[in-house]
Amino acid sequence: MKRKNAITISSVLQDYVHRVKLDEDMLALDIERVWPEIVGEEFVKYTQGMMMKNKQLYVTMLSPAASNELMMRRSEILKKIHDRFEIDSSVLSAIHF
Repeated sequence: MKRKNAITISSVLQDYVHRVKLDEDMLALDIERVWPEIVGEEFVKYTQGMMMKNKQLYVTMLSPAASNELMMRRSEILKKIHDRFEIDSSVLSAIHF
């Protein structure tokens, strides 16, 4: 017998992730995975880590020069992330280096 109010496992998991605020951490991990494609290999070696907090991505850089270069390309990088993950500024509003 088929239930009328059946809920899929994926929707239950997605609701759980949103409730415990893991979605920002998961997005940061996804961005870190594709970071070489977004900024290029030359900046990957200077990237130490990243985390998301309050819809903002914080990227820790090892080189002030690399950090400065990425700050100048901030809007381009943000657009690439939005396009890649099909999100908008309500999910990720800014990047800080």
